[in-house]
Amino acid sequence: MPAVVGRKVVASQSPLATYVGARVLSEGGNAFDAALAVSAVLSVVLPQTSGLGGDAFLLAKTPEGTVAYNASGWAPSRVPERVEELRGPLTVTVPGLVDLWDFLYRKYITLPLDRLLAPAISLATEGFEVGRSLSRAISSGKDFHESWKKTFWGRGYGDTLRLPEMGEVMKRIARDPREFYEGKVAEEMVNGMIALGVGVEPEDFRRFRGEQVRPIRSSYGSFTLYELPLTHRE
Repeated sequence: MPAVVGRKVVASQSPLATYVGARVLSEGGNAFDAALAVSAVLSVVLPQTSGLGGDAFLLAKTPEGTVAYNASGWAPSRVPERVEELRGPLTVTVPGLVDLWDFLYRKYITLPLDRLLAPAISLATEGFEVGRSLSRAISSGKDFHESWKKTFWGRGYGDTLRLPEMGEVMKRIARDPREFYEGKVAEEMVNGMIALGVGVEPEDFRRFRGEQVRPIRSSYGSFTLYELPLTHRE
């Protein structure tokens, strides 16, 4: 480990993702480039906590000021008002993560999107070693849906896992992130959710956009603190 790391630091849940982010910075990318590349790798190696089907939030400082973005998804239009299950298809919302990538792609990143997603695509296609966190999630998933078990069940810590279909999805995202919400990827997700009994419409995906929000601001001594506001209101 180096004794001096300079002023650029990357931290994440995965050494692989952290390495990719640091490499992006060393190649001239900015913090947004690194964050997007890290997020993409986490989507592959920690899909149970950071996957493409989840939400995303951004809080960042730029020369123009503090940027806050809420990309938390909404419930599909035909889901019942009250859902008793804590897990299962009816608890699924429209994914927001790729919308945040799209926001960064259009406003802040400086390197080509396909270059930033390339490490994640390579890991998904060529394979990666299952870490402890993913291994624990897999071992607790004996009651999960068969399609999930077909991909993950039986893989343990240190095993090589390949996710070629995720790699293909990321290749489409690299060409245009809105493909995730309006193209073939969205069509496949909607059809899959409907097959599981979810009351979702293609329009739920087409209409989805996150929103740039005003961060909460507070003072603490000589410091100014910022945080994201509430994501939803009753």
